[in-house]
Amino acid sequence: MSTPQNDSDARRFKFDMTFNIAHILTVLGLVYAAFSFGSELKSAQAVQESKIQNIIVTQDRDRLETLQTLRDINKKLDDMRK
Repeated sequence: MSTPQNDSDARRFKFDMTFNIAHILTVLGLVYAAFSFGSELKSAQAVQESKIQNIIVTQDRDRLETLQTLRDINKKLDDMRK
């Protein structure tokens, strides 16, 4: 026969302080996931930095070509005015 005290103890949440292999594997899995996420971010950042550098070089080259084209047009206009 169960007593009211035993019934309330059975329904109450109990925190088990034992430490087992599942806890260790979970923590190791979380640590591994954090490190792999961080290394993936570093490699993605390196790729993005190289793309940005290529864009900057291309923009500089295009700007110089545009300036040269404008100088040529200006020279031709000056020649036409003479």
